[in-house]
Amino acid sequence: FPSSFFIPDDTCSFGFAPSTFGGQLPQPFTKDGSGPPSSQSSSSSNRFNDINQPEPGSYTSLKDCDYLVELSTSMASCTERLDGYTWKPVVSAPFLDSEATTSTIHRILYIPHLHEKAVQEGQVKYGDFALYSKTKQ
Repeated sequence: FPSSFFIPDDTCSFGFAPSTFGGQLPQPFTKDGSGPPSSQSSSSSNRFNDINQPEPGSYTSLKDCDYLVELSTSMASCTERLDGYTWKPVVSAPFLDSEATTSTIHRILYIPHLHEKAVQEGQVKYGDFALYSKTKQ
């Protein structure tokens, strides 16, 4: 994950929370690197499959998380079912919801006046890309 370069090695780790995504997740980076294990690698299990199905153990439990990054779109939001934890939004930014946007031209190009009109007419929809922090209950 390119953004993982900004996460301190010794004190933090990251993973994927259960969500509406039903495909296979990327294999986590390790000290040996990512991808299928090589003969020199200490890891002996290859968690990739050829049918794009999720692998057991690919998800991180929300009880182990302090922060959560989520893209909420028209499809669903994983913050709707957070197993009793309280999450406070830290920062949020609009993100184009390509599934709900009916105007193809506005998914390709941003033309300010026409784009704003398409948003008002409901042809362009946005979701939220947000960072949440776990709070004490």
